[in-house]
Amino acid sequence: MSEWDDDDWFEDSVDYWTAEEHAHAMMRICRDNEARRELLWLRAKEKDDEDAARSLERADPGIVARLMPVVEDYLARGHRMDTWRERSEGYGELWDERFAYHAVRLSCGSDRAN
Repeated sequence: MSEWDDDDWFEDSVDYWTAEEHAHAMMRICRDNEARRELLWLRAKEKDDEDAARSLERADPGIVARLMPVVEDYLARGHRMDTWRERSEGYGELWDERFAYHAVRLSCGSDRAN
């Protein structure tokens, strides 16, 4: 069971946040090394920027181990990542999901900002 099975409510919840709440979440994410690096890595993968992804992997050796279950869960939900377009769209969708995950995590009193 992945972390997504228990927390599938969070993505929809941020859809109802105000612009101010989104801005506050983004500031908290930017201060949290793990969250910030995960979102940067997902964006690099979306853009097929392997140099940037590898740089983030060197800075945060655990990033792939943290995000592979998220990617595997995405694929298990029936999505495909066989072509460049599918990978780009998939990593973009995962960025949205992971932003929502961290936004809720950091807004619920469990701030682990580094």
